[in-house]
Amino acid sequence: MKTAAITVLLVVAVLWLHLSAQSPQTPAPVPTFRTAVDLVTSDVVVRNKRGQFQADLSKDDFELYEDGVKQELNSFVLVHGGRAYTTQAPEPSIAREGIILPPSPPVNDTRAASSCS
Repeated sequence: MKTAAITVLLVVAVLWLHLSAQSPQTPAPVPTFRTAVDLVTSDVVVRNKRGQFQADLSKDDFELYEDGVKQELNSFVLVHGGRAYTTQAPEPSIAREGIILPPSPPVNDTRAASSCS
């Protein structure tokens, strides 16, 4: 009985080794991810020789190089005291209060005088 069990185990082991040698396992493919970057933002703090913050700089005062090649600055925002000042957005128009009337025609406009008659 012991010899039959050992024989069965040996046969199973030989079959397992034989089958595992015949079908080599291929490694799982490694996923590849490709990306591109179009915009990089960076904060810059400029101080003068006395260590004071320079707030009077503009976009023209900066040059940006990547690998020795000059890059274009697409936006420039000054943040001072928690407020952001951008040079791209126009100043907001002041909302006028009350009744807004159209401007009156000039005094020497003959079209306005003839249409009133």
